[in-house]
Amino acid sequence: MISGGWGSGCLRLCRLRLAQGSRRGWYEYMLKMLELPASACVFVDDSSHNLPPAAALGMATVQAQEPRATITSVQNLLNLNLLS
Repeated sequence: MISGGWGSGCLRLCRLRLAQGSRRGWYEYMLKMLELPASACVFVDDSSHNLPPAAALGMATVQAQEPRATITSVQNLLNLNLLS
């Protein structure tokens, strides 16, 4: 986990050694590790099939595409300026 200056975290699921299975299970594990409700999270992924399970748990989702567009989407959701 990498802590951000604004009090949240980033957890890279690819770094976790979890068995292949339900994406929803991975996301529930992530929420437990971060000790956050899904409604306090933004899930960013470049694969569209990973977004619906996160959204079903209550997370806001962003499909990563071009870096600037992805950052703009995230900062709009969080009401932050990440590019300054």
